[in-house]
Amino acid sequence: MENLSFPTGVMLERVLHLSFDSVVAFVGVRDETGQLIDLRLTLLNPVAERQFGRPSDELLGRSLQWLYPGATDLFARCRTLAETNGRETFQLRLQPRGSAAPGWYEVTASGLGNALLLTQKEIPRERERLLDSLLATIPCGVQYCRAVHDGVGAVVDFQVLECNDAVCRMTGISRERFLAETLLTIDPAGRESGVFDHWKAVVDTGVSARFEHHYAAANVWFDLSVSAFGEGVLASFNDITVLKRSEQAHAREADRLQALIDAVPESISLFDLVRGGDGQVVDFRYASVNAAVRAMSGLAEDNLLGHTLLELFPGLHGDASFAGYLDAARTGQPYRASGHYAADGFDHDYETEARPLGDQLLVTFRDVTAERRAERNQLHEAERARGILDGLLIPVFVSEPRRDEEGRITDFTIREANQTALRQQGLSRTDIVGKLASEVFPKDRENGTFDRYVAVANSGQGETFEFSYPVNGHAGWLSVHLAPFGHDCVIASAIDVTALKQAETSQRETARLLRTVLDAVRYPVVAFEAVREPDEVGRVVDFRYLLVNEANAKFLNHPAADVVGRAVSEFLPQGRQNPLIAKYARVLEAGQPEVFEIDFAPHGVPGWFQVALYPEGNRLVASGFETTRLRALLERQQERTDWLQRVMDHVLTGVVYLRPVFDPAGEVVDFEYASANQQAAANVGRSPAELVGQRMLALFPGTVGVFDHLRQAYHTGQPVRYVDHYSADGLDLWGENLMVRLDDGVLYSYLDITARKRAEEQARREAERLAAVMGETQAGMVLYEAVRGADGRVVDFRYVLTNPANARVTGRTEQQLLGRTLSEHFPTLHGAEFFERLVQVTDSGEPQSYIQFYDADGICLWVEARMSRFGDGVLFTFLDVTATQEADRKLRETSELLESVLENSQTTVVVNRALRDETGEIVDFENLLLNRRAREMMGVSPGEEPGRTVFQLKPAFAQGEDFGVLKRVIETGQSAQFETAVGEATHLVTATKFGDGIVLVGVDITENRRQREQLEWANAELLRSNAELERFAYVASHDLQEPLRKISTFADRLRAKHHAQLGPDGQLYLDRMTAASHRMAQLIQNLLDYSRLTRRAGALESVDLNAVLSTVLHDLDSKIEERSAVVEVARLPTVSAVWVQMVQLFQNLAYNALKFTRSGVVPCLRISTRLAHRSELSALNLGTGRRYHCLVFEDNGIGFDPEFSEQIFVIFQRLHGRGEYEGTGIGLAIVKKIVENHGGTIVAEGRPGEGATFRVYLPE
Repeated sequence: MENLSFPTGVMLERVLHLSFDSVVAFVGVRDETGQLIDLRLTLLNPVAERQFGRPSDELLGRSLQWLYPGATDLFARCRTLAETNGRETFQLRLQPRGSAAPGWYEVTASGLGNALLLTQKEIPRERERLLDSLLATIPCGVQYCRAVHDGVGAVVDFQVLECNDAVCRMTGISRERFLAETLLTIDPAGRESGVFDHWKAVVDTGVSARFEHHYAAANVWFDLSVSAFGEGVLASFNDITVLKRSEQAHAREADRLQALIDAVPESISLFDLVRGGDGQVVDFRYASVNAAVRAMSGLAEDNLLGHTLLELFPGLHGDASFAGYLDAARTGQPYRASGHYAADGFDHDYETEARPLGDQLLVTFRDVTAERRAERNQLHEAERARGILDGLLIPVFVSEPRRDEEGRITDFTIREANQTALRQQGLSRTDIVGKLASEVFPKDRENGTFDRYVAVANSGQGETFEFSYPVNGHAGWLSVHLAPFGHDCVIASAIDVTALKQAETSQRETARLLRTVLDAVRYPVVAFEAVREPDEVGRVVDFRYLLVNEANAKFLNHPAADVVGRAVSEFLPQGRQNPLIAKYARVLEAGQPEVFEIDFAPHGVPGWFQVALYPEGNRLVASGFETTRLRALLERQQERTDWLQRVMDHVLTGVVYLRPVFDPAGEVVDFEYASANQQAAANVGRSPAELVGQRMLALFPGTVGVFDHLRQAYHTGQPVRYVDHYSADGLDLWGENLMVRLDDGVLYSYLDITARKRAEEQARREAERLAAVMGETQAGMVLYEAVRGADGRVVDFRYVLTNPANARVTGRTEQQLLGRTLSEHFPTLHGAEFFERLVQVTDSGEPQSYIQFYDADGICLWVEARMSRFGDGVLFTFLDVTATQEADRKLRETSELLESVLENSQTTVVVNRALRDETGEIVDFENLLLNRRAREMMGVSPGEEPGRTVFQLKPAFAQGEDFGVLKRVIETGQSAQFETAVGEATHLVTATKFGDGIVLVGVDITENRRQREQLEWANAELLRSNAELERFAYVASHDLQEPLRKISTFADRLRAKHHAQLGPDGQLYLDRMTAASHRMAQLIQNLLDYSRLTRRAGALESVDLNAVLSTVLHDLDSKIEERSAVVEVARLPTVSAVWVQMVQLFQNLAYNALKFTRSGVVPCLRISTRLAHRSELSALNLGTGRRYHCLVFEDNGIGFDPEFSEQIFVIFQRLHGRGEYEGTGIGLAIVKKIVENHGGTIVAEGRPGEGATFRVYLPE
């Protein structure tokens, strides 16, 4: 094997110096158990020295982790390869110490027994630097994550491979943590929040997704855009927290407005005007309603908004109030009225006011019964509040201080206590509430609780403290929190923290267990505390032992108890002058952990040790283990020449030594392989043994060009360096070649740069990634290049790079922008603020960030922009923040609307603040706010009310009962309602506590009282009229039908006994008289049926219309058989109805279909059903708040002219004579009445000679 070895000595050193790669070699450092714990540098070539920027003597002995900071993945891989003698080539993003920035490297690591050889070369990525600059500049966060799959190929997580600084800034997570962890370890709630499912779906389907995500750990909202890219996803993050908070603020303001409007007892509606074809207002569409409207109408907000008044309440058509609304909308003048509304299922007295607001109408409507309902609701809310307080599981007390004449607190009166507090004290409510604290808790002054109460009451600052109390023979602990409440009350709550105290005891036990564990560790472990000079500088001069384990005690040859508390210098030669003291101090002051190896012989202990120091505040923790035997082992390593030989077999550069072959004339005709390393053999698919001794041209005929270069290097003695592509002899390689004459041969170094070509391909993919980032991000991006004049000043900017987001905003394609100047596309910007900003950033290099409204060149939006210098130009990125700005505008409009609603309300609204004397007694109320109605009532001009008191405006108020009511409202917190006289009018006032004041809402109820009395009188009259109608119905059913029965009876007797004497004429007259009496009886019966339908007979029940139809068809069976009729029936629904009336309805419609038939045509009746469309309901004025069934009765009879579609439902209206078709003309009138009784309607359609269709609409 001698022919396989490399030339030794000077020649081998020159080989390493000629290598293109960074070559470093490490030796393993192991602990006493043989575990590999570190890798130390033992050899490096000049390329590696230049890479680290330091000479070799400063680098040798350094650990791998020091040379490559943060490269935990590299250390893990290298440790595995050193343990297994394996070899692996991979790519990693590294920043070797001394490098200005991180980069991508191709690394080959080879394990060599207890050592490791590492070769590396940087992969050039010019496009990546531009991408990194873009990613660092744009305000959007960008992440590229690789999908992590389980054994069956399902996505189970995502590994972050790249992210920009914006993501770290938004989330508060470092880049190192992002790259070291996965999506679900960084955001464990990612599955519950759905973000993982979104990302997984993008990978599974390839379809991009955009959604909003709340990252709870940083309380940040993101607008996320995720697209499939490579082996994972590319995610763009836009921080929309400000927009979300603005939306939430707008929502809170809207809620506050709605809550305030909802608090007003009157119904308030804001309508959009609905105009007809002539531009006149014909209806009003709901735009906004308060709670009173929803409660009064019985409809949800969704069933009101977007619908018109006449859709929902058709009874308003022709009503005086609706006409008044129309007049207000047309004239622009307010409209006020009161009246009674008894339609659409309502029966209310009301007063209403309508005020035009631009193209809208503000309508207020008040129901008198609302106040009584409010009283019941207030009582319920008070009971509910008491229930909530009593439902708390912790005791709660509310105490009010008692003060002496000088204002000092002498005691507390207990104003409130919940059930938990009463049970805990074993007392009833009467035993505590209203009592002095000194009576109920006499020991509070001794244990300091009273003083704490006083401090909270006086300072207004809460306090939490703990105290012990006996319970079941053990010590219990309470944590008490005192907080100011109301004017100067104190609310106290307590939580039992006995379990927490027990946990602290358990922690002390755990500390003792930790001590036991430390003593069981075989390596010395010690904790020091710094001893400093007692001056301002506080220089560390020594350390004091705080903790020593048994191993360290043996190391010091002293018991641990003798060491703790003593100075470190006592155990070192030279005392405080020992170099170890200074080294420990440097590590402590630097605040960074340090691991080093040291010979302890000069310090009193023979042997080498590896020591690890970990600073923590003013303390230092040290641990170490002896490395004497390890160092001896390293010294017995094989000699340097053998080591270098093995190194050459593992460098990435192919190296061969060739000797020339001469012909008889002395000309070089070939070269013979004298030696070759592993890489050189691998490059040509051979082993070193297969090359050595062989001639180059014999093995590789295609190397004629290589042969010429080798011959040149041999003859001239000058190095030959070139790059070529070798694609012969079954090989396809790109390489960098270096040939140097060495002794009697040529040293030929060949670097396979095929990987570089792959890197160029990777660069192309990076370009695609750049395009994807720029295409997917929501931020607009532009890279401008400065255009300079002859004097060097910037005169314009040229588009170098842009993205689709910018193209969308500017309305120009990327192709239209690129290569053109800013002034060509946007001449108005030249010299404007935007242009000046670009010039400033280009000249100064200082970035600029700003928010600006842009309205020119067909672009109108708000942008949040950032400019930063890039080369001789500017990278400009921006986000469209129009939505955020628009949200702020809407917030202002909402506030203006609130003010308008209050000013235009019919209700009197007053907000007062209590005025107190020195004793705290309420003596008056200061007006803070009066709306228009309140100012009119009190005779106050706008702007005069603030600062004036109630007594100044109404002196008699001090002697009235109303003043006492208001004081009680503030003192008890309970709302009150009372009537008060204002001139000759009576107002119903609701008073509610508001801070240390009151909100008063008053309504004039004078007219309501008068109308209520009139209503009671009208109801009595209606009852009397109904009674008379009942008596008339009885007379009609008995007195009118009795003579008809006698006529029919006598006619039958005449026909039976005197048939012969009557003759033909007599028989004819008798038949006509009998037929007339039968028609009269039927007419009376139908009239009675119709009159009974004026009110619904019986309660509604669930009626199966299939059963109804079955009953009707059974009754008409003979008629159907007589006419050979065909009846086609679909499955019918079940409705809420009166059974008897449904039978009447079906019977009349079916009978008409069998009666009005065409000669020679088989009668056919089709009965079907469907759900009515929303548009139908609007057209029929049924409203869209509920669903309706549409029952269709369709026949093929004689039909009727469409102009009679309404007339046929009028009582006694007939379209044919009795001679043609029998009947009384009441049947369809009964049908219509039945349908209307059930809240529906009926529509008829017909054509002469074709048939008729009846559509019946009944509520679901």
